Amino acid sequence: MDQSVCHSTLKFSFKTQEQATKFIKLFFKHHVNHVPADNLFYEVVTEFDERGLPYDVYIITVDDIHWANNLIKIAKLIKKCDFKE
Repeated sequence: MDQSVCHSTLKFSFKTQEQATKFIKLFFKHHVNHVPADNLFYEVVTEFDERGLPYDVYIITVDDIHWANNLIKIAKLIKKCDFKE
């Protein structure tokens, strides 16, 4: 029996395809606990800015994640993909 205190879905987006690709590679490299590969989804959605110009958003969804075991680990992977100042 799984002892995790919470199960849920995590959905977040990146501004560039390179960030999304980097996250996916890190996710599989660091094998996030109890999250099968088929629970990771990737999609590209076109949105529009205030002037009506289109731009792509790169969305990652991690389905049925065990939060107590993985939230901090996934947050650290996302941070590695964020823009550096």
